[in-house]
Amino acid sequence: MTQLWRTELFNANVTTSPTGIWNYIGGLDVLPDGSLAAITNSYLYKINATTGAIENVLALPTGKSSPPNTSYNGLVAWPDGTMVMKSFTRAPGCALGGGLPLLVPCPGQQNAPNSVIVVVNPKTWKVLDWTELNGQLGSRVAATQYHGKDYAYLANATTFIRYVWDGKNIVLDKSWQPKNLAQPGQTGLLAPMIAGDWVFGYDNNFPAKVPLSSFVISQANASKISRINPIPLQSGQQSYMPSNSAVDLVNHMFYVPDGGAGKLVGLKYNPETGNMSVVWRANQSTLAFMSLIGPANHRVLVGTNMHPGTTIPQMVYSPPPAYTEQVVWRDAATGKLLAASDYFSGMSLGAPPEPGYGGLLYYMTFNGHIMALQVLPKPASTNSTTTAPTAGTGG
Repeated sequence: MTQLWRTELFNANVTTSPTGIWNYIGGLDVLPDGSLAAITNSYLYKINATTGAIENVLALPTGKSSPPNTSYNGLVAWPDGTMVMKSFTRAPGCALGGGLPLLVPCPGQQNAPNSVIVVVNPKTWKVLDWTELNGQLGSRVAATQYHGKDYAYLANATTFIRYVWDGKNIVLDKSWQPKNLAQPGQTGLLAPMIAGDWVFGYDNNFPAKVPLSSFVISQANASKISRINPIPLQSGQQSYMPSNSAVDLVNHMFYVPDGGAGKLVGLKYNPETGNMSVVWRANQSTLAFMSLIGPANHRVLVGTNMHPGTTIPQMVYSPPPAYTEQVVWRDAATGKLLAASDYFSGMSLGAPPEPGYGGLLYYMTFNGHIMALQVLPKPASTNSTTTAPTAGTGG
């Protein structure tokens, strides 16, 4: 691979940079005109995809939080390209960087200023509207159009919430308020996932001593909820899953991992009722996002697997490479292992194994490297032992 361009948006390591700025996870999207929208800290950049030149920059609203203590974790868009994004705030006076306020909370983090949700025009690069949320939310925002209306879904500690965009204002949809998604002992909810008529999710984004729940909620009626606890805990185990997974709208499958329990399940959901049932379970421990690739009749689920024996303290408090991690490919319908890589330095937290062209898959390590992996043919066997194909690296 050859690097075509590199554009520095923010460098927290040089003395000329503003000090004390919280450099947290941002986001990158492709705009309808082919430009890139990149969000980092509390700034939104428009970048020329061919040259890497910064064409526009917008200082986003931060509400009652100061800009240095505000970061936007992701951005999405509705079908017409209008972008919606949400901030996450750090407690005033906190000097922790990266994602640490989530894992090792800043002193007073529970009193951090509320998050805000912001709508931006992709052509004029101007804020169309914004409003303060009820609390500081770590959840990313999910956008969809349903029955002709533009919605934005988020998660707080106990439930999902929905905002509606009418072309001028972004407002809380008080008609859609699902109740009591988190059960006693369960921790915060992961960001919503949208497929068809349903909103999907699960909880325990912090270590919990009780199993996680996965749930499906009707977009049309928030009181129509199906839930299941698909991954029981063994004695001494904790449940922990800080990243979203994947939903297959065509095959009506929902995939739920639990890094703490070391399990991955494939669930079949009924597109009419939302009811779920376990189709398969596999031993796989991941904290990363997952990817679905391939045609509908041969879907492949790609994810990572931490080395057996990795402990909760290593997952939460010790950054990789405190543990090693591999990439695995599974038949999404059956859970059968199709291929597996060697173990490498742990993946960058919050990143997915990213599919590319020509069967390549990109793996971003915690220590700043990108590897390209590709599944190779199964080696000829000299005995009756059956082995999964291996993944080679390059780049």
